[in-house]
Amino acid sequence: MVTVYHLNGDKLMMTHYCAVGNQPRMSAPVPAGEIKNLNFTFVDATNMAKPADAHMHSLAMTFQDKDHITQVWNYRQDGKDMPMTFTLERKK
Repeated sequence: MVTVYHLNGDKLMMTHYCAVGNQPRMSAPVPAGEIKNLNFTFVDATNMAKPADAHMHSLAMTFQDKDHITQVWNYRQDGKDMPMTFTLERKK
């Protein structure tokens, strides 16, 4: 899987190229000042036949410090949300 992030005006966009074969797009407002949290919400997706198809539906990112990020991905299938938490740590 690969996720690509880019600016779109005053919002941060992302496209998640998912292992299930679809590509959900999400956006997050860019807060002023130091960024500690980003909350991406579902915009649309390519390669999804219907909205109930399984897909990543949201992403909450928390920047704890320069070496630690927590991501909470929300996987949605048949209207049911399944959050998955990933803790990333910079290797020194």
